[in-house]
Amino acid sequence: MADSPTKFTEVDSEDGYKVNGVTVIDENGNVDAPITTTSPLTITEDDPGATGAIFNGYHDSVSPAADDKVAIFRGSGEDDAGNTTIYGQMSVLLESEVSGSEEGTILFEAATTTTGALEEVAILGHDATNAYFAIGDGVASGVLTSGGAQDLILNTDHVTGTDTCNVALAAGVGGRVSATGAVTANATSGTAGQSGGITLAAGAPGTATTGTGGAGGGIDLVGADGGATSGVGGTGGAGSDVSISAGAGGDDSEGSAGTGGKGGDVIIGSGQGGTGNTAGGSGSIFLQGLVFKTRLSPAAKTTSTTLTAQEILGGAITASQGASGAATYTTLTGTQLDALFPAATLAVGLSFDFAVTNISTDAAEDVTMAGGVGVTDVGNMVVASNAAATDMSAGTFRFFRTGSNAWELYRIA
Repeated sequence: MADSPTKFTEVDSEDGYKVNGVTVIDENGNVDAPITTTSPLTITEDDPGATGAIFNGYHDSVSPAADDKVAIFRGSGEDDAGNTTIYGQMSVLLESEVSGSEEGTILFEAATTTTGALEEVAILGHDATNAYFAIGDGVASGVLTSGGAQDLILNTDHVTGTDTCNVALAAGVGGRVSATGAVTANATSGTAGQSGGITLAAGAPGTATTGTGGAGGGIDLVGADGGATSGVGGTGGAGSDVSISAGAGGDDSEGSAGTGGKGGDVIIGSGQGGTGNTAGGSGSIFLQGLVFKTRLSPAAKTTSTTLTAQEILGGAITASQGASGAATYTTLTGTQLDALFPAATLAVGLSFDFAVTNISTDAAEDVTMAGGVGVTDVGNMVVASNAAATDMSAGTFRFFRTGSNAWELYRIA
């Protein structure tokens, strides 16, 4: 038994490492003698270069094969019955022994709380595309936790500003990605770069040569139910909210000649039906419960004008000429309307509504809606004054996209 602490010291490049003058690790990194020592055990490299001491476990096999454990570092001790137990070990696994495409992984194993047997905890490796950290043994669930009352942060440390680095959560075939509790997902911006994005994408279904193909995966955003109460006169807890909000446009800080940035869009779309001898029906969007809309204050117009994007998308326009004469409100052009929407949403059939209310009581102050270039008017475009109770002094209009830079303007009410 060597005195504690024991130090391995490289004597020179020919003699290897010695303890008390006895070579225990030769110049090739091979252990020449059993090493029994009390803690701590220190290996010292006295070369002043950039590389310190190296422990090399060499598997001298003439028939290496996948899943060979070429080196093992093990921690063991006795249990309360005096049995020698391996409590954990780290192994270097051979994954591919093919010359020129060798591959290895680092396997972590720990004794289970049920049987004491070693079970796989995690694997570190690198395949042809990605470095990976796999948790679990494929039987029990793998849990990644902060291990205390602190945050668990997954971060790509993206700071270059132009590259895109993503954090991807992907389930296996037929699996699901679930997030419970108070979950926050924030994408950040790089230096002078575009802000990061967050994508929730369900898996695609498998195809079938006959019969019915598999259904696509689902994405559920579900708030928690409020807590129940059993006491007399108690009040049950409120159910949690589910909020989906787009980002605000950036301000023109200088304020004299610039333009504020456009606010972000929230896009919720149902899927289209598949083609076939009988086409599948397209999906629907169901809004259950009361639906509230927030919109800008009505745009008040007092003369003939070309309506702005903000006025049309605000949803409400009032008319009051005050000059005993008719007026014409011209809409944006088809090209301008296309520019209002993200390219991903510019499908034929895209539509939105707005309303015009004529509050003038002068019979001469009717308003005529007129589509800009690329916009075709359909229906009665005149919004009469409110001079008589029977006048059609309010109108609801709907834009329909019919093609690239082409729209129709319908009077629907």
